[in-house]
Amino acid sequence: MSTSNAHTQKAVRIATELDLHRCITKIPHTKGACYNRTRLYWLVYICDHHCSLIHGRPPLTRDFQSLRRPRNFLQSYFNTPSDLTMISLVELWSISSRVFDLFGEDIECHVVAQRPDELARFNIAYDRWREKWLGMLSFTNSPTGFSRRVFDLHYYSAKLYLFSHVFRGSQSQSHDTKVPTESDTNVNTFVNGAIRSAFAIIRCIVDVDDNNKSPWLEMLPPCIGTMVAFACVGLVRVSRHQTPLACDMHDEDIPGYLHRLVQVLRLSPVIDQPAHPLVSIARSLETATTTAGQEFSHDPSTWNEIRDLDLDLDLGVFDKFTNDAFSGCNDSHGASLSGL
Repeated sequence: MSTSNAHTQKAVRIATELDLHRCITKIPHTKGACYNRTRLYWLVYICDHHCSLIHGRPPLTRDFQSLRRPRNFLQSYFNTPSDLTMISLVELWSISSRVFDLFGEDIECHVVAQRPDELARFNIAYDRWREKWLGMLSFTNSPTGFSRRVFDLHYYSAKLYLFSHVFRGSQSQSHDTKVPTESDTNVNTFVNGAIRSAFAIIRCIVDVDDNNKSPWLEMLPPCIGTMVAFACVGLVRVSRHQTPLACDMHDEDIPGYLHRLVQVLRLSPVIDQPAHPLVSIARSLETATTTAGQEFSHDPSTWNEIRDLDLDLDLGVFDKFTNDAFSGCNDSHGASLSGL
């Protein structure tokens, strides 16, 4: 168990012993003590979800009826601007918690075949969350603040977590025939969503001018590092297998962005922390994209020589189904991804 997990579990236990959640029913608060107790509970709630969902564990802080409208907290007399950021993340993790409650940790369940409508509804829920909070939040470029790129990282990480469910279940479960079905279309849609989300995560980091000056990368929560790693695993496989991409991504230089990500991480202050997950990603990605001792070529003919990432990193629940992720399906069984 990582140190962050141990500390979070201890924080949840203390929060429970102190009954911090009891004041939630009194929202919006007019008493400072109640406001502080509820605010502290929200922070524990966020940290708990950071450390649990990506490891396939149910959060210790669960959603209950009085948590259904966390935005009412913003009507409290003691409300501060930072509360907006906090509540936005509470709402985001609440959606992800519902995803976990519905799909669980059963990696053998072929979700796309059994629950495609639920996947689509959660996708809409994430999009609505983004649209609403973009209009409410004021972003800052301060390394310690909540910038637009950090907001986007949380959003696309949540979307990738959702779309990762498309890779669950054995391929033989999905179809016993080569005849295209409605499930094939669903697979194509959700795999496209996974690729877009993974690529967007990388762009959030690469398309920034001050990466080599700002400590913002090292201040990201560990769960974001895990999602960056999973995004890299997926995009390396897309490049290596030359998986056909969605029409709106044909012109995107995925290998080039992977190469630039290595450069960004190597020049970032985060490199001074050898134990940081992003350092492991940089080291493994650099090895994976190096062919015959030469720097990785952007020539598509060399993509199949890219090696899988050998990450010295706990990918949580994603470790269990990265072997097939983003690689496409065999023509003899499973949905055809030729339309990607």
